[in-house]
Amino acid sequence: MINQKAISWGISTGEVIVYPKCVKETYTVNKQVNGKRRKVTLPKVKLVVQIGNKRVQGKYEYEQSDQMSQAISDIYTYYYDRYKQSKTDK
Repeated sequence: MINQKAISWGISTGEVIVYPKCVKETYTVNKQVNGKRRKVTLPKVKLVVQIGNKRVQGKYEYEQSDQMSQAISDIYTYYYDRYKQSKTDK
């Protein structure tokens, strides 16, 4: 499940930004293009997490699908939970 609250927090505060970066490996998928089914080649991506000025590129490659969206949501949720935890510890 996509955690919209965590994603909104990360983007609006600028604390955490997660974005995909294309890699050389590709895969093919059937897509609807101009009303016709076509075979399309898409690049796989690695996720980059930016916290402040520090950028860390992940080691896993994702197809541009729900799996990638869920991974992005999981990253935002992780950092959002850590942020909430640090606020309650003080």
